[in-house]
Amino acid sequence: MVVGNKTSFKNNPVFKKGETVTRRRRVTTTDSNGGVIAITNDDKILTVIFNNINAKDLKIHDMGLAVLGNKKIFFDADQDIIEGDILIDSKEIKWYVETILSKYEEVYSMAIVKNISLKGSE
Repeated sequence: MVVGNKTSFKNNPVFKKGETVTRRRRVTTTDSNGGVIAITNDDKILTVIFNNINAKDLKIHDMGLAVLGNKKIFFDADQDIIEGDILIDSKEIKWYVETILSKYEEVYSMAIVKNISLKGSE
């Protein structure tokens, strides 16, 4: 499927192998004086592809992000993922979005996520 000049990542065969995650973002509500009156979670279901960081990922190594517990994820560029979001996978493992690295032809984006659960990852 082509949307404008972009091929939809949702129809990419790689995307079909992706994993459904819950994107959790903290939302702070303030009063007119700037005082915090509520903190809530904004949850949204998204699909991402988790990949291990390998030796060919020189940019990731140079940035010091190729550490135990980190992975790279790919996601549709139209999905709302920002640095600081928490992604919760099907095994209830929580991943902190460390940094958004790049966009590939406005089709999909890549980010580095850090395992912040006490549970291990595969």
